[in-house]
Amino acid sequence: MKLAVLSESPADEAALRILAEALLGATSEVVGLDVFQYRSGWQAVLKIMPLVMRHLHYQTDADGLLVSLDSDKSPIHEAAHEAAGQAVKHCRICSLRDILRTTQAQLKTRGDGSRLKVAIGLAVPQIEAWYRCGWDSTVTEAAWRVGLRSGKFPFTSDSLKRDVYGSLLSGLELETLRAIEEARRLATCIEELETWFPAGFGYLSREVRTWRTTA
Repeated sequence: MKLAVLSESPADEAALRILAEALLGATSEVVGLDVFQYRSGWQAVLKIMPLVMRHLHYQTDADGLLVSLDSDKSPIHEAAHEAAGQAVKHCRICSLRDILRTTQAQLKTRGDGSRLKVAIGLAVPQIEAWYRCGWDSTVTEAAWRVGLRSGKFPFTSDSLKRDVYGSLLSGLELETLRAIEEARRLATCIEELETWFPAGFGYLSREVRTWRTTA
């Protein structure tokens, strides 16, 4: 599969590609997004996502696009959000779904009859929490959900970064190295990541797994 990955940093994208390949059960061919300015942060990803989709659909032969954001302290996506008129304003998966639907409706079928496959996901509260899966049983989507309700969070962005990178001043090179290391480990136990992060990673994984039957 020819796959493009769009997220908040190159380190995140390296990890997401490895996880996607584990879900697909096959390696992917990289479709780069170098024509777009470097993006940092979830708002930048939302802004350029329609442009990326159009570029990949019309200017490349990419088969798929994977998009993932960190949730931070925004609402965690619920199945109820998907009912007509029930999307939640600050839910980032709801925002991604809205952009996806709107942009897909504007895309004409390619000459070969294919359409770009797109899968979206959400790292709750950030992708470093996924990297702790299997190492720290207290770092889960459910624990963060309790924190959102109570205002007493079981872990923080800083604590996750220290645990993963050893420092808050890690730099992109180290972040990418550690992202790849942890993603390769998680690729061998992908079901565990789906179990403990069902709303965000599970949402992404269910869609990517369907690609295996629609290729």
